[in-house]
Amino acid sequence: MRKASLLLVLVLSVPTMMWALDTPMSTGSVYTDSVKTQQLKEVVVEAAPSIETSQKTILYPTKIERQHSTNGYQLLRNMDIPDIEVAESSQLITTFSGGDVVVLINGVEALKDELESLSASEIESIDFQRNPSGKYAGKGAVLNFVTRQYDYGGNVYVSGKQGLAHLYGDYISMVDYKRNALTLSMTGSVKWDHLKERNPSWSDYDFPQGVLNQSVTTQKNSTQKNSEYGRLKLSHAQDNHSLQVALTLSRNAVPKRTIEDRIEYQGIFEGLSQVSKQSREHQFSPSVSLDYNLMLPNDQSLTLTASSSFARSHLFSLYDQSGVLSDQIMNSTTENSSVFDVGAVYQKSFSSGMTLGVEVSELFNSYRDDYSGNFNERQRLSNNMFQAMLIFEHSLPDKGLSFYANAGASSLVSRLNGQGDTQWHLVAYYGLTYSPGRNHSFSWRGMLSHAVYDPSYKNDAVIFSSAFEATIGNPDIKAFTALDNTLSYNGRFKSLRLNLAYQWLEYFDNLISEYFIKDNVVYHRLINDGKFYFHSLNAGLSLKLWDDKLSLGCNGLASYIRFAADSRPQSAMIFRGSLNATCFLGPWNVRVYYAPQRKTLNYDGVRLIDPSQYGANIQWSCGSWTLGCDIENFMRTYQGRKQRADYGCYSTYRKALTNSMGRNISLRVVYRLQYGKKSDLQSLSSPESEVNTKINSAIVRPF
Repeated sequence: MRKASLLLVLVLSVPTMMWALDTPMSTGSVYTDSVKTQQLKEVVVEAAPSIETSQKTILYPTKIERQHSTNGYQLLRNMDIPDIEVAESSQLITTFSGGDVVVLINGVEALKDELESLSASEIESIDFQRNPSGKYAGKGAVLNFVTRQYDYGGNVYVSGKQGLAHLYGDYISMVDYKRNALTLSMTGSVKWDHLKERNPSWSDYDFPQGVLNQSVTTQKNSTQKNSEYGRLKLSHAQDNHSLQVALTLSRNAVPKRTIEDRIEYQGIFEGLSQVSKQSREHQFSPSVSLDYNLMLPNDQSLTLTASSSFARSHLFSLYDQSGVLSDQIMNSTTENSSVFDVGAVYQKSFSSGMTLGVEVSELFNSYRDDYSGNFNERQRLSNNMFQAMLIFEHSLPDKGLSFYANAGASSLVSRLNGQGDTQWHLVAYYGLTYSPGRNHSFSWRGMLSHAVYDPSYKNDAVIFSSAFEATIGNPDIKAFTALDNTLSYNGRFKSLRLNLAYQWLEYFDNLISEYFIKDNVVYHRLINDGKFYFHSLNAGLSLKLWDDKLSLGCNGLASYIRFAADSRPQSAMIFRGSLNATCFLGPWNVRVYYAPQRKTLNYDGVRLIDPSQYGANIQWSCGSWTLGCDIENFMRTYQGRKQRADYGCYSTYRKALTNSMGRNISLRVVYRLQYGKKSDLQSLSSPESEVNTKINSAIVRPF
């Protein structure tokens, strides 16, 4: 408690003293809504790159940041927001503490990877909600990109990235056409990757007759992966409504994966074995989605969402071991899965600043898995989750204050091979933000929620991965409850941006791994056991120098983690950080970054060590063309995560080294053509590109 109190005082006192020394300009009013923000734009866009309000932070990209950014990802990266992390190569945006970020374009929800073809030159401002309420309560943050649009015309976008040291390719093309309220867009993507890995491990097994030591040396580990993606989207947007309908086709394949290991045994028996693992996999999935927003009279709004997808997957694997131990395990699995997701949100706003609403949603997943080979299994799993919540928000612009509270309940009905169970959970989201001026804000946010288990473990299948190791499903696992609270401060001191945050997180009935030995076989399964505690203090800052031509940024995190499982309790104190610098010189953009080695303890009680990450990005732009070169982790060909775990009867230390995290030199070419007549008015549609090829699956994979 003393540690927590000390951290809380630190978070609140430091920004308070700094704010006292940095008296904000007199504004006459506090700007809290989009209408007033638009009225301010001509006055403050040059003098104030950001405005803090009780509901959001309004970010204005500078001219130089737009000129040196190809798309939305690069613009976010070049703006160097202290509490946002952008991984352009993986198209991922998160908060520094790891929270999910919802991306909107002109108020319409989009996937995070839809920024790939959004031109940075079209982005006028970004609304950053660190403490989102309403339908987005509980999310890490919300980013709404406000863009200029066309009366008619559109964009042609082509991008290609080629890895040289680590061989891979990432190619995307998009074309859209807009006329008045209608926009039609088509997107295509092709990706391929040649992964090479080194996965040495040292394990101890405590059998009843004695201890067995196993040492694994990788002789060969190569994987070929590819994916294709196509999307057709139709949008219709007017002042009082917006409608989006999209049809998507995705295909993923692992045509060949080959692993050859040399295993040495010592203990209850001694000798050498040679292991060969072969596998191939392919997935195909069509999906359709609909998003409808309607503004009703008397400050009412209605949002309807629906999506559906079907996937067919096939996995074949062969395990062949010879030597002191010999075995052959063949597995062929076919899966048909489907997902249906519907939701509705109704809200009513009042002149007093209060908003009331209701949100209902239902998500249905179905998996039909057929295993054949050395073992024959049929698994039929369905999860149906329904949630209903009441929404309350209140904004007091004259006092710089806003707060919200959403509360409700959810039910999760699971059926496994005809046997069903129902789990009920209370759900609550709450938060408060106070903004004493345009340069500072304080916020508190929290939630009581639950996390759904990995569906590949909700079964009663037994899948062998070696002569004496197997994964066994657990039909009795349940979702676990999470309680999460965060206090934060955000401020701007001329060209310096500062973020401080203190977070405490607790898991109840935590979902962890359990290993046990029966009949000389080591079984692995998931169970609900104990609690998990996480406390962290985050600090981040960014500094603009040399007329915004030089940007410096750094982040730091100190956390205390306690894994309170009944079987193997443990704790750890963790520190991590990162540094970056970006320089804009004429048509050139040079960025360097460094993140030292990171140690942590995850919610499964496994101690992890992630390698340091460092590199440089050089980019040159001229007209419609952009050329870029990335140089990353050039000191080592293979890098990866190291992990150590002790499960009682089984303990292990392993390295997952891969060329994808090691030395990487890649070249990128981007061409963009904009055509049509620009409009002087804002609209509610935008050119988009989505390259999300992940396909829903519950297959248990032997390796």
